[in-house]
Amino acid sequence: MRWLKVNSIRTATIQQLQQSDLNMVRVLEDLIEVLMSKGIISITDLPPAAQSKFTESCSSPARL
Repeated sequence: MRWLKVNSIRTATIQQLQQSDLNMVRVLEDLIEVLMSKGIISITDLPPAAQSKFTESCSSPARL
């Protein structure tokens, strides 16, 4: 029984961390959008891999 409880706690912790990571990604995307809208940075200031991920993320239906 103790193993089930430990496993349940571990699963819950992993889920919380994953949700926290997703929330942080959204915060960073919003921050990048604000900085670009104010002309502080350009998308070309980001590394190529980040540029393509940001472009994909912004064009996905989930962001609408």
